[in-house]
Amino acid sequence: MPVGLLHHGASNGSYVVRAQVSTADGQTGPAAEKDLTAQPEIAGSVVLTVTPPGRSTAYVVKVTLPGHPQTLQYRLES
Repeated sequence: MPVGLLHHGASNGSYVVRAQVSTADGQTGPAAEKDLTAQPEIAGSVVLTVTPPGRSTAYVVKVTLPGHPQTLQYRLES
């Protein structure tokens, strides 16, 4: 799963990008994490491999930056 980040600041920033997939009924798969060093005002990206916890007709994907308030959450349905 590709994840992009645009760092707003005067100097480089270091982040851990974390993603996790859950089923609609609350089962959670293992988290995936990668380090990202972002340059000011230049989009950086990482690709994370996430594993769904089982078969479902709907999944919730949550992306966080541990230690920072930003989160991204979306739902995938089939």
